[in-house]
Amino acid sequence: MLAACLAACDRSDNNDKFITYIVSTATDSNGSITPGSVAVTAGQSAHFIVRPDSGYRIDNVSGCGGRLNGSTYITSDINAACTVGATFVVADTVGIIAPM
Repeated sequence: MLAACLAACDRSDNNDKFITYIVSTATDSNGSITPGSVAVTAGQSAHFIVRPDSGYRIDNVSGCGGRLNGSTYITSDINAACTVGATFVVADTVGIIAPM
């Protein structure tokens, strides 16, 4: 069912209805978000791990009304298909300056 559910899925059983939405991810080439996409039941949140590549740090993570806590991004309650996106920048480096 997940493979066939690209935007939203409905199923009615005995007047009970559940809807799932796909939450997808997008990043630049300097890091990753896992999992890549998930099906989420309407009204539930989703959790993602945001990881910069070596030498980079997280610049910005947004989408699906979420918030970043450390390296975990938690969406708000999902009520439509949406995308979590992340960008990464070169990590600040602290150099040692040799005395002259």
